[in-house]
Amino acid sequence: MKSKLLYLHFALLVVVLVNFGSKVGLNFALQHTIAFTIKTLWYGSGLVLFFFYLKPIKIWLAYFAMYWLQPFLSVFLGGFDSLIRNDFSIEPTTIATFNTYQLSKKIMGMGDECCQYEVTKIYFYILESKLTEFYTSTEIIRFSVDETQKKVYFNDKHIKLP
Repeated sequence: MKSKLLYLHFALLVVVLVNFGSKVGLNFALQHTIAFTIKTLWYGSGLVLFFFYLKPIKIWLAYFAMYWLQPFLSVFLGGFDSLIRNDFSIEPTTIATFNTYQLSKKIMGMGDECCQYEVTKIYFYILESKLTEFYTSTEIIRFSVDETQKKVYFNDKHIKLP
């Protein structure tokens, strides 16, 4: 079981790294709920594997110990930043969908201005591509996308898609 869990852990790590690379480089990634689930499984498998490598002490123990130390280091090293930016929520909240487009409210904290939104296009139910990101001072009530004119309409305003 230990070897299968180790294999699963590193397979999930590869998926997380490829997803991160494609999100940064190609602006195309797994849907945020699927990516969050994969990251949670990867992190959880690291926590469990720590106990498998306690005895005898091996180099793997140092690697898996990072999964136990990371929350404590985050609190001490980034506690103030987390308090200001409110990074306790991991994934954006989906506000509305229109056909294959999704409007999500990004994570907001005490130090951020109101209402940062992200428009993504969903492909095959599991992939997403970020189209644009914008700020508005009001909550969004109505949302639609015009593909021919490449515009996103919200409330009584619109923005042009790249």
